[in-house]
Amino acid sequence: MDSAINREWMQAACVSISNTLGVPCNFVPVPTFSEFLEQRRAENLTGIFRSGWVASTPTMEYVLRPQYTTGAANNNSGYTNPRFDALVQQGSTAATAEEAYALWAEAERILIQDMPAVAINDQSAQFGWSPRLQNVEMTYGRELDLETVTVQG
Repeated sequence: MDSAINREWMQAACVSISNTLGVPCNFVPVPTFSEFLEQRRAENLTGIFRSGWVASTPTMEYVLRPQYTTGAANNNSGYTNPRFDALVQQGSTAATAEEAYALWAEAERILIQDMPAVAINDQSAQFGWSPRLQNVEMTYGRELDLETVTVQG
């Protein structure tokens, strides 16, 4: 979990916290995800910690429900807010996609106010461009959408 790639930026973040806030921040790596889960279940995580979530489905529900609803399996912060939970649930059973997204957006506003977690990292995608290409789109998985792109002579 805290591989060499993660250790560098995590240690830098800890130094930044110490320098900015004037409070000690000690980076304590957790070697494997299973060890992290054990510590979380035992409620032995006493400070800030890194959690990883990659949304494989492009909906707000897929990010909000598993990470932040009360008792959700991936709610690593232990966040709970009945109004937030109700809005996520209402969005999940909404009659239209538009209604669902409006309810999830309202839930997200509550989440921003409560701030149980801070998003600090995002995955990037690498791609190129050519004047010969048209209809270039990236998929949700950050890959070239081969069904839409066209190449001209």
